Amino acid sequence: MSNLDADASRKSLERKLSAIGSLLIILLCLLCVSVFLGPPTYFLYGLVATSQRQTAMFATHAVIRATSSAEEIAFTTLIDNYMNAMAKRNTDQALTLFADHQSSLENLNALVSGENYAWFDSYTEVWLHSTSVNHQPPAQARVEGKITYANGSEGQIVAWLIQENNGEWKLILVEIILP
Repeated sequence: MSNLDADASRKSLERKLSAIGSLLIILLCLLCVSVFLGPPTYFLYGLVATSQRQTAMFATHAVIRATSSAEEIAFTTLIDNYMNAMAKRNTDQALTLFADHQSSLENLNALVSGENYAWFDSYTEVWLHSTSVNHQPPAQARVEGKITYANGSEGQIVAWLIQENNGEWKLILVEIILP
């Protein structure tokens, strides 16, 4: 074997070892992320829904694996339905969107009374920019987003959801923050 062949073999071996080392580092990083975040955690950015139509703009980044499009749409639709029901002061309909015993008609009626109604008045759309899902039974999700009103003002929304045995997502808690 000539010196040129030996150099070529050595360089080829170095490239292969470098590639293997890189893969090991990536696997180690994924392991560390899963240890620190616990069960698979998912992040979504840019899901938009409006009361007139639903438009999904997905730019997802998955730490372990991506949440399905059906879940993304379900989360946005659920929150949009809640906001629309509350904007119409239809607390009976809004109550059906909550998991059992997570809210009451009295609590929802208080939210659409007096100054609290500002959270829902002239609501137009919700835009979810961050969603994390834990698929360990019972599956739960935490979503954050922006809500927009007809006058152009914006607020923030944070909601916690749970997946019921029938696969349907329901609300546990909704927080709205206005400027």
